[in-house]
Amino acid sequence: MLRRAELTGSYADVLLWLHENGWTDGLPVVPPTSDLVDAMVAASGSVPAHCLGSMPPLWADVTIEKLAVVAVMAGCAPEAFPVVIAAATAVLAPEFRVASVQSSTSPAAPLIVVNGAARGAAGIESGTGCLGPGAGSNVAVGRAVRLAMQLIGGGHPGEADPATLGSPAKIAMCCGENEEASPWPSFASRRGVDAAAGAVTAFPITGMWQISDPSAAPDEVVHHILHGMISPGHCALPLLPEPSDQVVILSPPIAQLVAARFPDIDDFRNALFDTVRIPLDWVAPYKRAATLGRLEELGIDRARGIPLAESPMCFLVLVAGGPAGVQSIGCSTSVLSRAVSVGVVAG
Repeated sequence: MLRRAELTGSYADVLLWLHENGWTDGLPVVPPTSDLVDAMVAASGSVPAHCLGSMPPLWADVTIEKLAVVAVMAGCAPEAFPVVIAAATAVLAPEFRVASVQSSTSPAAPLIVVNGAARGAAGIESGTGCLGPGAGSNVAVGRAVRLAMQLIGGGHPGEADPATLGSPAKIAMCCGENEEASPWPSFASRRGVDAAAGAVTAFPITGMWQISDPSAAPDEVVHHILHGMISPGHCALPLLPEPSDQVVILSPPIAQLVAARFPDIDDFRNALFDTVRIPLDWVAPYKRAATLGRLEELGIDRARGIPLAESPMCFLVLVAGGPAGVQSIGCSTSVLSRAVSVGVVAG
């Protein structure tokens, strides 16, 4: 947990102390000097003691000042701090269930997606290479959220964070939605958040896989996207369908082809629900009776296969990346958590 410490010595001495005392994520950090922290707090437009909520497992208060400290350490510029505040607010929302994300043995971590004016103000990239390695302030913002979870909340690997293998997302995962290249309204506005300063969504990601098809025919691309989301390996519940979100990140060229078939994105979500299904014999034998009971409970015909999600609303679709390729990404999420979208408040 963060505490005040007065350090002297060289830059190397300070980094060594921070590392030895568990104040890093294993990578070098920017020493949080008083002037840098004060500048970050000033960019928030709030008071240092303002509390956003409590971060488990220590249930420590996440104040503006503490969040400013980790934002400095992560390498954020003050202009990006309102996005960090919004992202932390989303992670601390009850629906996100950050306690579950912190304590899971799966590689659960927040994916932060930024919409609207906040993208430009914070220097968040939404085009080519937006998920890394060096896109704008994306890595710094994502890292600030993860440092808050680890250094303020106490979610240290091997202690409160028992993730068996972990994931690079546990260092940082953040991008903007490429709204300009999207054929549909922005993701945040579709979720009812259309704040003037922009919006942030936190997704409780547990895994991701590439979906790629070189065809330029809409029907063929749609077929591949729909079937590419079928990934029974990520099912962790003792029964299906999962109640959790299924995230689809389409590259701009793919989004345009999909929209040729589905101008209304809700029709695409319905198609995902109808298609992203597996045969019953793909379900482990010990899960089958419970799965069939759940299908009956939900009123879903087993003859059409076992859906991986319980409704079309579980499929969350956004557009990101550049124009060069035909890659898209499917993401599974923590079964106990939900994506949360909040507006950004300008400092």
